[in-house]
Amino acid sequence: MKPQDLISKYIQGTLTIEEQQEFDTLLSVDQNFRDEILFHTNLKKVVEHKDDDNFRHLLSDLESNVKKKKTLKWWYAAASILILLGTVYFWNTKKPMSNEELFATYFKPYRNILQPVVRSDEHKNKISVAFNAYENGNFKKALDAFNTVLETEENDTLQFYKANALLKLNEAKKAIIILEGQSEIKNSFSEKNHWYLAMAYLKVDQLNKAKEQLELLIKIPDSEYKKEEAKELLKKLN
Repeated sequence: MKPQDLISKYIQGTLTIEEQQEFDTLLSVDQNFRDEILFHTNLKKVVEHKDDDNFRHLLSDLESNVKKKKTLKWWYAAASILILLGTVYFWNTKKPMSNEELFATYFKPYRNILQPVVRSDEHKNKISVAFNAYENGNFKKALDAFNTVLETEENDTLQFYKANALLKLNEAKKAIIILEGQSEIKNSFSEKNHWYLAMAYLKVDQLNKAKEQLELLIKIPDSEYKKEEAKELLKKLN
C-alpha cells in the first residue's frame, strides 16, 4: 500500500492488522514517513484544539516541521493547509453557540442535598427510592417516584427536584410549569429556582424570559449562587 494511503488510514483509525504491520515497519526505517506522520498528527491536534495560545504554539511547531522539507512544492502544500485550518479554527471559535449548546454547557441537575441515598432494601421508602434513582442518574425512575409521592402530599422541595428530572429528560415545558409555580415562593431554593427556570426557558428558546431570570438571580443580595455563570451566560445571550 502507498505510504500516503497508510497515513490516511492511520489518521482515521482504520488500519487492518496487516496494514498496521506495514505502517510500523515504515515508521521504524523511513525518516520521511515519520515526518509525514508527525505533520498529520499535529494537523489533527490543531483542528481539535480549543485554546488559542496552544493553537498558535502548534502552528509554530508545524511551520518548523514544514521548513525541514526540501521541496518547494511540499512547503506550499503544507502552508496552504495551515492557513486553511487556521481560518476554519478561528471561524469556529468565534461562531456563537446555539441555545441547545448553551443549555448542554450550563445545565447540570441540582445535586441531592436533602435525602440520604439508601441502598439497603430494608430502609427504602418512596422518597428514598426517588432520590436514590436521582442520585444514580436514573431520572425516569426518579420522576415516577416523585410523582407517586406528590400524589398524596404537597412538597415544594420534591417539585424542585422533579423539575430538574424533567429538564434532564428533555421535558422543559413541563419543568417550566413547576418552576413558574414556585417562582413566588420564598425558601432555600428560591435562587436555584431562578437558575433552573432560566435553563428551562433557554431549552425552549424563550430567551427574553431566560435573561430575565438570570438578571433576577444576579441581583439577589448576599448570594453567590451561580452568579458568575449567570453573568457569563447573560453576556452570551446578549
